[in-house]
Amino acid sequence: MIGVRRMGRMIREMKEDFRDNEKAFSTSLVGAALGIVILVIVCFDVAVPVINDAIACASLTGTSATIANLIPTFIILGVFVMTAVVFVIRWL
Repeated sequence: MIGVRRMGRMIREMKEDFRDNEKAFSTSLVGAALGIVILVIVCFDVAVPVINDAIACASLTGTSATIANLIPTFIILGVFVMTAVVFVIRWL
């Protein structure tokens, strides 16, 4: 795992790189946006429906059904967090 100090150092280095080259900043921001769009399409149109179908076919009950039904929710939350992290890192 990456330590907090190391991550802070990496973010500072990224900020310095983007300050040096404005064109690289806008290009990488567009690339990040396209990557996020692809990630959202894959997660929402492929992963979540497949997982929901697998959970429905598994005929789970009780606590295991409750936990299994939370998996797509956590995938969606993960996509939102990844999106926020990408754009926050780009604008620091």
